Amino acid sequence: MKMTPVFLILLIFWGNMLTAQEDDDMKDYGKVSGQLDSIYQSDQKVRFELMALKSKLDKATGQEKVALQQEFAASILTMQKNDSMNLRAVRAIIDEYGWLGPGKIGGQASQAMFLVIQHADIDVQKKYLPLIREAAEKGETSKSNLALLEDRIAIREGREQIYGSQVWVDPVTNTHYVDLLSDPDHVDERRAEVGLPPMEVYLKQAFGMEWDPETYKSDVLPKLKALKASAKK
Repeated sequence: MKMTPVFLILLIFWGNMLTAQEDDDMKDYGKVSGQLDSIYQSDQKVRFELMALKSKLDKATGQEKVALQQEFAASILTMQKNDSMNLRAVRAIIDEYGWLGPGKIGGQASQAMFLVIQHADIDVQKKYLPLIREAAEKGETSKSNLALLEDRIAIREGREQIYGSQVWVDPVTNTHYVDLLSDPDHVDERRAEVGLPPMEVYLKQAFGMEWDPETYKSDVLPKLKALKASAKK
C-alpha cells in the first residue's frame, strides 16, 4: 500500500507523541523513585536510632536512665511525625500512579511504599491490604511483605497471626513473646512458602529469642494470653 505524505506525517506525529509520553513517564518515575528513596531512609533512620536508644536504656540506671527515657520519648514523637508526613506522600503517589513495583522505581523505593503502610494505623493497613495482595500476586512486591502485613493486621484485630512475625513485649518485665500464633507446628512451612526464614533463625537474629513449638504451645501461649488480658485492664 502506498502511503500518502499526509499519512506519513501523521504516523511520525503520533510516534513522536508516544515517545514523548514514554519519556515523561520515565521522568515521573525517576522523580517518584528519588522521593521514595528519601522516604525509605527517613523511615529506617529513626527506627535504627530508637533501637540503639532502647539497647542503652535497658542497661542504664539512675540519672542516665531518666535522661535516656526522655530522649526515647522525644524520638518516638519524631518517628510519629515522620511517619505521618511519609504516609501523606505515599498516599499521594498511590493515588496518582497506583502501586509501583521494583521494575518501575527500583527495589528500595518500592519497599518504602510498603514500609510506610506497614507502619501506619490499622485503618490504613486494611485499606491498602487488597492493593498489596494484588501487587504480591503480580510480583510487584514480595509475598513476605504481604505476610508481614497480614500478621500485623491480625494481631491488631485480636486474631492469631499466621507467620509468627509479630512479637509482643511485656510492658512490666520487657520480656519478649511471639504473639498469638495459629498452628505453631507448621509455621515454618508457611514461612517458607512466602520466603521468610525459619522461626528459630528469625527470632534469634532479631530478638535473641529461642523457638520451640512444643514449649510455645504448652508454656508460652497460656502465659502470653494471661499477660495480655492483664495488660488490657
